[in-house]
Amino acid sequence: MDQKLAKYFLLLREEAEAGRRGASTEVSDIIADISRLTSDLVEERDIAFAVAAVFDEESGVLSSVEIMLPSRDRAIQKARDSCLIFLAQFINRIGKRALPYASLVKDRCLSIFRREDSRSVQAAALAPLLSILELSMEEGESVEFSLDWTCAESLLVEYRKAKTCGTLRSNILVLIGYAVERFPHSFGEENLNTILKICLGTLEEQLHQTGKDPVYILVSGAIKCLDSLLIRFDKTLPAGGSVENSRKIYAYIEQVIHFREDLKRYEMVKAGLRLLSRHAIFFRLRLVENSMVILKWLQSYCMHSNTQLREAALPTFHQFISEIVICIASDDHRMTNPQQIYKNIFSEALGVLDSVGNDPRLTSLAILTVGKLSPLITKFSGKETLIQTFYRLVPFGCNSHRADNGRVESTKFAATLVAAFADMVVYLDSIENYIVSLIAEAVGNIFYGYPYLFQKQRQQVYASLQSLFKALYSQEAVFAVFLSNIVWSSLERAMETVDERDTGAPLWKHYVELWSKLLLLFSNRRAEHKNNDMEVETSQDPEHVATCLRNRNDAELQSSVFDCLLRCIMKAMAELNVKYTVKSLPVQVSGNSSGEPDLEAVPSGSEGGLDFIEPVDLSQMKKYLNLVEFVQELLARLKVHCKEILFLGI
Repeated sequence: MDQKLAKYFLLLREEAEAGRRGASTEVSDIIADISRLTSDLVEERDIAFAVAAVFDEESGVLSSVEIMLPSRDRAIQKARDSCLIFLAQFINRIGKRALPYASLVKDRCLSIFRREDSRSVQAAALAPLLSILELSMEEGESVEFSLDWTCAESLLVEYRKAKTCGTLRSNILVLIGYAVERFPHSFGEENLNTILKICLGTLEEQLHQTGKDPVYILVSGAIKCLDSLLIRFDKTLPAGGSVENSRKIYAYIEQVIHFREDLKRYEMVKAGLRLLSRHAIFFRLRLVENSMVILKWLQSYCMHSNTQLREAALPTFHQFISEIVICIASDDHRMTNPQQIYKNIFSEALGVLDSVGNDPRLTSLAILTVGKLSPLITKFSGKETLIQTFYRLVPFGCNSHRADNGRVESTKFAATLVAAFADMVVYLDSIENYIVSLIAEAVGNIFYGYPYLFQKQRQQVYASLQSLFKALYSQEAVFAVFLSNIVWSSLERAMETVDERDTGAPLWKHYVELWSKLLLLFSNRRAEHKNNDMEVETSQDPEHVATCLRNRNDAELQSSVFDCLLRCIMKAMAELNVKYTVKSLPVQVSGNSSGEPDLEAVPSGSEGGLDFIEPVDLSQMKKYLNLVEFVQELLARLKVHCKEILFLGI
């Protein structure tokens, strides 16, 4: 692969040189070939070579674009556009591996942007930089450059010139928004207000046109920029710093996310949903006033056929319900009949749960809603109603049966159900044993079916289990029994040997991932734990004290989970029958000084080991070997990825 890719980059540079001289060029075709060649790399060596080749300062993609810059020929402009779009897609594909080249991408892309005559290529020149910034924010990684107001001003000059190029104007606004969010110290209050005014003006112009559709990509860019700007505004004040700005922003959001059956352009709606999910706190009262309408819109988006739209809508639905609950629970005097609003939402959710033949995604949303409503159920309907509601949820995740291939038939609601249980038990004075057993059954179904879950489903599982562990942790005796049972059942499952064609890997590998992810969610250092103790004693800020207590509980919870894992591992090792007799060893395996067979000379690994011994109980020996693999990999993964856990005694 290395030689083939190197050949393509040599051809790319030669074609770029030919294009500069005015000859016909095949740059776009070569870039398409490079894209195909780098799209399915698996081996780390191949990926590293591709990354180095793409970002090479002398012969990489950006160098070839710069060679072609003087030409205004349409074919050459298209070639430059193809190179830049490929680079943005490549960055998205390789993820964190692109971050060491962030400064190079920023300098070269802005240089190309300033020198380029074509509006479409200018838009493409910003795409790799946008990808780098998105990546750095998603990963929480720093980049070795900054964008400030001076840069933003130069971009806004081009924004005003590009009256007819919606993509360029959109990319400029998004880039400025990312700069504000990523480099907050580079933008003052006056700068923020200037950018805010441009965003609101753009949305007003586009959304209130008569007789023609808005430029959807431009509306999306303005919404994304606004999304980033609102990060900088005080959450205790109206959105955008004034009641008038808040009113406008909410009106634009409502107009953008308004559900339409004939919706064909998704980018604008996705941007609006993301803004609402991140900044719903600004609009609590307005959301309460329009709760049933927006609830229906969000339900429709969460069940939409477009995957990206569904993925944008789900966190928005979560945040919408959460903010509704917080607002109603606050007894804000500006609300009109909040109890009736609660009843409407509660009845809507129960109606879905009682219906037959619903879309499973709608049922999942109803389960989520009921869980989130727990404080309002307690407040307005009483704890007895909360317990009754708990039992109404049980059939959706408990009493499931396991199919012949080992899959759990009812796991489709299990993660949502566990999250709902976590929300509910917080408001119960005590937790009956029967309730704990039902929760344990739902969690057990998740654990049993975990090897068959997709990665996105697993992320939901981690969040749900974290919430449940935190909710039960205050009930010390209950939590200890619950945790012990769950850990033990997961270890029993991890020790099983199954057909890997069905699970993709040995079961123990899946459970290493599960427990390492859960442990890493509680990642406070012991030093922070001690500092929290001191700050709880000395701090005068109630919110800060609450944060310190949460951190301390997380550290203690992490210790409890890890200790329980160790106890169950030791118990399993003690109970397994690992007795064996030695078979006749091959000639090359010599004896030791005492004349006994030297078992250290036996080939390592489970299969090699079993070739030379005769276990008294073969199934027990296989379980033991799987357990050893589980323990070794779990400890290695925790050491590599989380030094904070070292204090637990690994």
